[in-house]
Amino acid sequence: MMIPEEFKDCVSYNEDKNIFIIKVCTSEISIHNIEDLVKSDIFKFYISIIERYRVLIDLEEVTFIDSTGIGTLINKHVTSELKYPINLCNISSSLSRLLKIINISPFIPYNIHLTVADCLLSLESSLLIEPFQIEQVGRRKVNGNYSPELIYYVKEVRALIVSFQENKVVMESIPDILNSSLYKYVLDSTTIDHLILDLINVEVTDSSAVGALITTYVALRKKDISISLCNIKSNIKKVLDLTCILDAIDITIKKDVQECLKYLKNNKKELDEKNGS
Repeated sequence: MMIPEEFKDCVSYNEDKNIFIIKVCTSEISIHNIEDLVKSDIFKFYISIIERYRVLIDLEEVTFIDSTGIGTLINKHVTSELKYPINLCNISSSLSRLLKIINISPFIPYNIHLTVADCLLSLESSLLIEPFQIEQVGRRKVNGNYSPELIYYVKEVRALIVSFQENKVVMESIPDILNSSLYKYVLDSTTIDHLILDLINVEVTDSSAVGALITTYVALRKKDISISLCNIKSNIKKVLDLTCILDAIDITIKKDVQECLKYLKNNKKELDEKNGS
């Protein structure tokens, strides 16, 4: 899609990741200027692309935003069942607090990234996977609430990729994960042979998360579903080593999603050849 010439200073398109990056070039998005904003050509352009493309909203120049401003940004996501979640980056501490107070996550999925580069990096591990055909499942709902993960399905190897969007998987978040629609979806699924946990965004974990991993492993082993971990940071690998979990259960660790899928594909090929002989 061509970007209109008048938007070149504030809109860019990353073809590899299929995402538009829109830089908000105003310091305020509030009830005081919202009427002018929604009438602007750049806002109309934003509305025209969010149904078909991923969009990252860069709020680096925004120093003040109120609930009216947030409502305007997410209104289309509330009134329509859009394919992709909202991506926000360079948000201020005040906006971060406001998002927690308003708590829009039960209504729409959204991701927060530190910078544009962080957003592109988080997409890289789960989207640039050739020659595999990947279906983006999106986020699963249960009782109207979204799970805090992005989900992808790779039919070729019957694998579900779960890309965690939060940077912490610790004791406080474990109940939400174990009660999430995603967890129930995996346990109930009849189309999955492998579960790939993409930890590219996870920076902090603890022994409670290890316990949850063991619980998941035991439950999935009964259904012959294997587990692989990828994009593990060194400090998280250290937690796994200290708990000796990898000596106790059969979990595969790979460098990234691509390597996981290749490993599963090769295993499937060898198994098919063995069964065919």
